[in-house]
Amino acid sequence: MKKLLLKIILLLIPFIFSSTLIAKDIANCESLDGYAYYLNYGLVPSNESGMADDYISKGKTSLKLLNKEKNEFDILYYDALGSITSSKQDGASILPLLVSPSSISLIVYWPSQTIEVYSFWREDNGKTKYSLQQSKMGDVPIRKVNLMVGDCSYLSFASLL
Repeated sequence: MKKLLLKIILLLIPFIFSSTLIAKDIANCESLDGYAYYLNYGLVPSNESGMADDYISKGKTSLKLLNKEKNEFDILYYDALGSITSSKQDGASILPLLVSPSSISLIVYWPSQTIEVYSFWREDNGKTKYSLQQSKMGDVPIRKVNLMVGDCSYLSFASLL
């Protein structure tokens, strides 16, 4: 009987503490559109460098809160084929920069490659948006800086405050 009770308790422990083990959705967004400046470097010849439209029309982005006490986040990318990439599992460091009742901005850093700033916000008219600012200046074949803005279908700051 004691062994059975011990097994039941051990099986229940993950469920008791599941609130710290389960990632919480903060934002689900898509349809980034904006501009980029491509540098004459690597694969970009001089005649193709400069300003250009930049977009990710079928990709999706999700912001997850992994651990509130540790300020630990992840940003997931869903490409047009449905493949998911975790920024953290891909080697990025993610740090929150600004958090308010209606917005959050985070920096995503891949050593020797890319720095990104993501911002998610709710506008006065109730629309929810996000932006991606990238600086790909490290060890990458195409160097560029860009700014794109998209729409969010879900955005909640309740878990952050």
